[in-house]
Amino acid sequence: MKSWFCKNKKLVKNIVILGLAYATGLSLAMVHGYRITDIEVIVPCLMALAAVVYFKAASVWESVSKRDKVMSAAVGFVFALTLLVGGRFDFYNNEYLGLPLVHLLLYPFLGLFFAAVVMLLFVFRDKYAVVHEAVEKPYFRILFLVNLVCYLPYYLTFFPGNCGNDTWYSLSMIEGLVPWSNHHPVLFTGLMMLVVKGTAFLGSLTLSIAIFSILQMVSLAAVLAYMTMRICKTSVVWPVKAFAVLMCAFHPFMGMYSIYLTKDVVFAEIMVLLCLKIYDVVKGDGEAFRRPSECVKLAVLFLLSTMLRNNGIYIAVVMAVVFLLLYKRFWKQILLVFVCVIGLFRIWYGPVQDAMGIEKQSFAEAASVPLQQVGYVLWEGKEFSAEDMAFLEKIMPAKRVKEVFQPGFTDPYKFDEQFNDEFFNENTGEFLKVWSHGLVPYFGEYVEAYLHQTLGYWYYGATNTVATQGCTENNLGVTQIDVIKNISGFSLEPIFENAILAGRKAPVVCILGSMAMQMFMILLLALQYFRSDAGKRALWLLPLILLWGTLMVATPAFCLLRYLFPVFLLWPFMIAEFFAPDEAEVV
Repeated sequence: MKSWFCKNKKLVKNIVILGLAYATGLSLAMVHGYRITDIEVIVPCLMALAAVVYFKAASVWESVSKRDKVMSAAVGFVFALTLLVGGRFDFYNNEYLGLPLVHLLLYPFLGLFFAAVVMLLFVFRDKYAVVHEAVEKPYFRILFLVNLVCYLPYYLTFFPGNCGNDTWYSLSMIEGLVPWSNHHPVLFTGLMMLVVKGTAFLGSLTLSIAIFSILQMVSLAAVLAYMTMRICKTSVVWPVKAFAVLMCAFHPFMGMYSIYLTKDVVFAEIMVLLCLKIYDVVKGDGEAFRRPSECVKLAVLFLLSTMLRNNGIYIAVVMAVVFLLLYKRFWKQILLVFVCVIGLFRIWYGPVQDAMGIEKQSFAEAASVPLQQVGYVLWEGKEFSAEDMAFLEKIMPAKRVKEVFQPGFTDPYKFDEQFNDEFFNENTGEFLKVWSHGLVPYFGEYVEAYLHQTLGYWYYGATNTVATQGCTENNLGVTQIDVIKNISGFSLEPIFENAILAGRKAPVVCILGSMAMQMFMILLLALQYFRSDAGKRALWLLPLILLWGTLMVATPAFCLLRYLFPVFLLWPFMIAEFFAPDEAEVV
């Protein structure tokens, strides 16, 4: 028998691979909930795909280093776990389907398949990460105009811009209809106010919004043109450069967000510039701190990020500590930069806003996850102790919680008219104490609530609306005008809607819009830096990881692309870095 195996080693290997491919195809189908008897085509396709991956992985196995195999296995099995667990959440029907034993038996096949995929990706990268001629004159103006021209049809179709609840709230503050608050960052609302008040002579709020919208569109086009120009000036292969140009100009999410009037777009632009600046600092081994002009640029970008998103200050604090640890020889300059940033932020957030009468953000925003976990327990008809229930009733009647609660969304709960926000803010410590009382008896419910609340940020299959399209209902007199339809009689809106749907659902293309895949791209790029013995360069990714981390702690919704929009914008740069030759320099 042993001699037969030796003589037929290749045949045995092929049989094993085909057996693995068969089991993997079934596993992929079952995990995604397909009914195999109803969809006969999908299973053979998945089996064929698995066979191709396994045969290719087997052909390069001997040439792959042990380190790469370990990295590939780690990423592959983690991704398989997110697929296995995430697929059991039915976020449309607000339920968790549980994890049956059979799915645990499928896990090894899923992990092995994705480990093979990651290993092949590293092999593919090494093959095509060759030095390519850089574009000496990448023509920023041309890239900028191309972006602008591609965004213009969205502007003319959804004139004066994509305006949702956040937009109306900021405008209501500007118009004096509601008190000013920092729930929507004051800086963003202030910028909008400058445009609205400065164009008041036009006599139309719709036109004022249209001017702000086009200014935002211009700024996004410029930031993406700058990023694309940097990619074109590197020595990566031309398909990577072409991808950067095409994605920044033609991806429908870019056009929709260019006129989406919310603080998230401006914040994303600042984060892109900040990450690119940190990249330059790290690539130069911190020498940028010797130049006052670079220190000022870094300080301004960090300060703007803290003023445009309430979790920006956490990014600044962590980055200050990391910079001080890595570049001790520049500790004076680093300390000066971040003392200015944090000091000015505290002045802005404290005395300045107090003098302006700005209401502070409710603690309910930061406590979205604990609120959701407690609400989930009540929603399921379970209770805490009598004393704890009496306290929770003062925040919001348990009966009302059951009526408005939605797994994955905190807003219907914490913004309900019966939610006592004032009492909650005055008794935050007591609330956290009550929350801790449920950790042991309702641990399973807490975990389910947390996974449901954060689903879109770690599970590839979760999707949600990309951005508000057009103008939602409002009492400010702002109406949407389809300029192109009024002129030609033909509307591009259905085309854009289908393009957005394709960006969310189309195979392969949907990877770009998945926040889970964006975070896995960050992980792969970080691992690639370590493969190239340039681990310190991964530091420019840290602000993006911290941004994701704050969402995992306090997100109010399970899947909103705008919360991680900076990562989406940086897709082209991350791919360019992944395929950059080890000896290449990014200017």
